[in-house]
Amino acid sequence: MEKGQVVEGRFSIHERVGAGGTGAVYRATDVSTGAVVAVKELLNLGNDGESRFARECALLASVSDPGVVKYLAHGVGRGGASWLAMEWV
Repeated sequence: MEKGQVVEGRFSIHERVGAGGTGAVYRATDVSTGAVVAVKELLNLGNDGESRFARECALLASVSDPGVVKYLAHGVGRGGASWLAMEWV
């Protein structure tokens, strides 16, 4: 993801703030609400990584607890990389 890129017409990317073994996290703005959000982009980890990431998205979407980051959306971006948007904490 690059600065200025808008993911799914909703999340405007500002900067990469971290990276690890499974992906990179970006600070972005949800253009529909103006809120600062985190967008996690999955690195190319093959089918096993994709299925783990899909489970992460589904589990996060099913949880509503003040101690757990809030799920916003997920999908597949240009270039085929999966992403997950969540509240910025």
